[in-house]
Amino acid sequence: MNKRFNQFFEKDLVLKIISVLIGIMLWFIVLDQQNPLMEKTISISLRSNREVLEASNISLVSSNVPNTVDVVIRGRKQRIDKVSSNDFQAYLDFSPIENTETAEIPIPLPEYIGDQDILVLDVYPKVVKIKLENIVRKEFPVSVKWVGELPEGYDAVNVKTNPSTIILEDLESVMNSIGSVAVTVDRQHLLEGNSLNRRLEVYNESGKTISMPSANVQVNVAYNLAKTVKVSTMVNGKPKEDYYVRDFTLSQDTVRITGDYDIIKDIAEVRAEQLDVSNLDA
Repeated sequence: MNKRFNQFFEKDLVLKIISVLIGIMLWFIVLDQQNPLMEKTISISLRSNREVLEASNISLVSSNVPNTVDVVIRGRKQRIDKVSSNDFQAYLDFSPIENTETAEIPIPLPEYIGDQDILVLDVYPKVVKIKLENIVRKEFPVSVKWVGELPEGYDAVNVKTNPSTIILEDLESVMNSIGSVAVTVDRQHLLEGNSLNRRLEVYNESGKTISMPSANVQVNVAYNLAKTVKVSTMVNGKPKEDYYVRDFTLSQDTVRITGDYDIIKDIAEVRAEQLDVSNLDA
């Protein structure tokens, strides 16, 4: 009697277990039909800290760093549908870079900060190719590039620039291409005073200008305006009897004078001290 009773309940337990398993299977079947597992690709913003390169005097000169990346996620449809691009943080870290030899940076798997039960599977692209270059500083003398012409006989002397040298900072390739640093001065403007200000210009070896933010400097050019005029003199007195002055020659027949244009423009000749020949003989 007890044996039959136990067999009955054992059979009933087996049936119950089978029923539960079948119920679970049916639940999964219905779940897969109404709320299936799925994958989805979402475009999200990519942030970076490229500014940290400046501390190492390195500049990012070319790259294909995208503004967005595609993240692949997996989960139930109802949960996937609630996920947005704002639920992720994608970050490209430039901190490990110590020199310009680095050619690519891996993009790590984005961090999911939402509240849905999903998996982050992949990210595209996986790496970013970059080109880095050192930022260098060099000192250059400031010269004057003359254009135009002064009236005949005029010239600029004692020309000085302030500053006389300039320290520039830029990419190493740009710095190596610099041929000269100068200010352009039109000689015709020299008649207006004794100094002027001009913007600094940077030229490559071919004489073409190079745009460089660190060269945005005003340079003062000081000078004296000079004019070349004739030198003359007169003979004074009488030599001894039976002697006369046949001819004389000055050590130089011109001299350079300096001053404001309004003062020297009307000076055509400078008279030297008179030549005294009183009581002179051969």
